[in-house]
Amino acid sequence: MQTVINNTFFKLYENPLIFTFPHNVDNDKPFKAWLSVVAKNELKRLLQEYYQTSDLPETLNIESAIVSEDIPSEIFESVNIKVLNDALNTLSTRDKHILLTLYLYYEEGKNTPSNVVDLLCNMYETTKVNIRKIRERSEKKIINYFEKNTQIKPLKNVK
Repeated sequence: MQTVINNTFFKLYENPLIFTFPHNVDNDKPFKAWLSVVAKNELKRLLQEYYQTSDLPETLNIESAIVSEDIPSEIFESVNIKVLNDALNTLSTRDKHILLTLYLYYEEGKNTPSNVVDLLCNMYETTKVNIRKIRERSEKKIINYFEKNTQIKPLKNVK
């Protein structure tokens, strides 16, 4: 969040003549609106850059459901990561970004920070309820993908 704010004001500093104030306006609402659009576009750019340059599924800490001494753990984890990556690729770009962003801010026993959910809502022009439904549907798709394409079965208390 701080990076978005810093980059937004840095862009304003680099090129201050991009925005011109209307002459007959008494308040700063047009400037604030313009500034929020610049910040929104910067956030989109940073998220897109993040998802394109990082192999996020490889950085996830995945615990295997099956432990076998016959298979080296590196091979077993790489297979799980490949299956997870394939499952994530079945989602639409929007759903994948929403799900990965929500998991990026996940803390056990805590809700996702409201500013993150608000940013997702604004970015994809949707509601908090729809964001929650997108997460639920995406998780179901991933679970179904694992059930159909692997021998790994989800735990009963998992959604």
